[in-house]
Amino acid sequence: MKKVDWLKIIKISIGCCFAVFLADWIGLRSATSAGIIALLSIQNTKKETLTIAGKRISAFFIAVAIAYALFTLWGYHLFSFGFFLHYTSENQFGQVFDRY
Repeated sequence: MKKVDWLKIIKISIGCCFAVFLADWIGLRSATSAGIIALLSIQNTKKETLTIAGKRISAFFIAVAIAYALFTLWGYHLFSFGFFLHYTSENQFGQVFDRY
């Protein structure tokens, strides 16, 4: 049976609560989403956590650039949205960051 790491559980709980508090404080409508993202982003080491944060930030900016280009060229239509989802899905888009 695995030993429970209570300190890690407490750190994750505090981090998630702080993320929800901060998101609510700045006025985001879905503040609990910040807690969920924080929960999914916390890794075993600081290096792994920062690596995943960097990948997510990079992916965000690339996705925004792709969305801007597609929706500017083709307009806000279902086809444009489907094309965007296809090319930014984990199977297509996530492979860019697997080599780092």
